[in-house]
Amino acid sequence: MNEEIIYMLDRFPKHRKIILKTYNTNDDFKSLCQDFYFSARTLEHYKNDMIKNLKGELEYQRVFADLEKEIVGYLNSDDNKRTRLEG
Repeated sequence: MNEEIIYMLDRFPKHRKIILKTYNTNDDFKSLCQDFYFSARTLEHYKNDMIKNLKGELEYQRVFADLEKEIVGYLNSDDNKRTRLEG
């Protein structure tokens, strides 16, 4: 069995008989199944990319926050407080 028919059977297990029969006898239904499977795979691909992008974004947010804390710490240090008072 090819991937799209396996996907269809997994997705709609209660309709196994009619899926198998119609897939093998109706070209429009077969094409619909192929398009549906392709759409599912494409969605999964985009979902995986979004997860990777989100992980990257979260990592950069952490780096940004850490750097901001370090800058604020530097700006609020005793040496810089004296500089502000003197300036």
